[in-house]
This record gives sequence, C-alpha cells and structure tokens, in this order.
Amino acid sequence: MPKEQKSKRLKKEAVALPQPPDNVITVYKDELEKHLAQKCNSRPRPNPPYFSLDVNCTLSSPSKSTKEETTSLSELSKEILDSLINNVNYWFQTFVPTNFKKTDDDD
Repeated sequence: MPKEQKSKRLKKEAVALPQPPDNVITVYKDELEKHLAQKCNSRPRPNPPYFSLDVNCTLSSPSKSTKEETTSLSELSKEILDSLINNVNYWFQTFVPTNFKKTDDDD
C-alpha cells in the first residue's frame, strides 16, 4: 500500500480492534473481515470429515446432557433414596476388596 493511501486510511479509519478469537493482536476495523476469513491462524477451524465427537467415550459429554436427564438427590423421595443407598452398599460390598494382604512396606 502506498504511503499516501496508508496515511489517508489511518486518518480516516484509525480504529484498531482486538482480534475476536483470542484478543492477542489488533486488526484495523476495515481489514477485520478479511483477516478473520483468510489470515487469522487462531480462528476456529471446522472439524475434518473423519472426526466424530465422543467416539471413544462411553458417557455423553456434559454439553449434550439436559436438565431433564439429571436429578438432584434432594429431589428424590425417601424410599428411592434409601433404595439407592442400599444398592450402592450392595455393589460396594460385592466388588470392592476389603481384605488386603500386608506387605513388608506397610510396617
């Protein structure tokens, strides 16, 4: 850009804005759209076609869960809460080992 045009632009459009994705650099207002579309290395990129979100997760991500899927313990009735506690105790006693072998390092 020639010096004359640059100085005219600076006088006319001297507003430099922080770059939206990370606010690390500033870009002139009239160049912001072009910068975000073509030059910016920190702009969010689309996922490649072979990418699948949570493909290796057995639980869904928290962003997918809704308010209806979660229940607070305080919202449960006494009978359901007692049943839940008994269930947890049963599974704990069944699958958590309680008799540990003593080693020489324990002394």
